[in-house]
Amino acid sequence: MGIARFIRLKDDPAVAEAAVTVVDHMQRRGLGKLLVSALAQAARERGITRFRAEVLRTNEAMLALLRELDETARRSWTARSRPTTWHSPSRPPRNG
Repeated sequence: MGIARFIRLKDDPAVAEAAVTVVDHMQRRGLGKLLVSALAQAARERGITRFRAEVLRTNEAMLALLRELDETARRSWTARSRPTTWHSPSRPPRNG
């Protein structure tokens, strides 16, 4: 139904590249938030304090989830995606 994973960056071991995917028919049911919460917990246990991810500009659901989890996330636009850094591993997600 979904998968979440992270890979620690070699040049900054406190940061990890994160990825979350949920199959279409299971989206908008809270599964993405659950996966991100579990991913953040696993990252905290391993000393990771920040995630970095690229999110398509059109993926409003994921952009909204990232804003909900960390309103201080830094964002910058490229042509198709939005590299985003958020700090979820350092604290539990709100309402989660």
